[in-house]
Amino acid sequence: MGPHAFEVIHTPGHASDGIVLYNRQARILLSSDALWERDFPVMTLAVEGDRAIETMLASLVEIAALEVDQVYPGHGVPFHGFQAALQRAITRLEDFQADPNRVAWDLIKKIFVYTIMMKRSVAIDTFFDHLMQTDWFPDTVNRYFSRDYRSIYDKVITEFHQRHIIEINGRDWVTTIRP
Repeated sequence: MGPHAFEVIHTPGHASDGIVLYNRQARILLSSDALWERDFPVMTLAVEGDRAIETMLASLVEIAALEVDQVYPGHGVPFHGFQAALQRAITRLEDFQADPNRVAWDLIKKIFVYTIMMKRSVAIDTFFDHLMQTDWFPDTVNRYFSRDYRSIYDKVITEFHQRHIIEINGRDWVTTIRP
């Protein structure tokens, strides 16, 4: 691109066709969804398969050998702490391996936050019904939580409200997390 030459590195995990772009001379990594500064993308095992966590770990181990000064993630602001972000992601994935329930809770919580972020606000009295009309919420609850839709919804809403991840604005839920 322009005067810059990038190596394409296959980084499956979140998505089987995931890639990062690396400029060896400038020590720049365009990390896409392989690496974010404080989080990482949804691990959709129903889509990417039960080996997605191991695959993502292998991808992170592969890019760990790169010399990186600046990271431009697919989401969030550019950052400098490549090794620290890498270690946070690896630790979290290892936690997911040790306790598969953590994958389920991460996924269900991201469904809530992303839905509210995309819509900017959601009506408190119809949010549950809205989630039930999506593919992601019922499928995830069916896969991990034995069809216990309402109690999972109530648990996440209560936790998010107590942690100030969502707030009440009039008759709507809004998220305090900004894209």
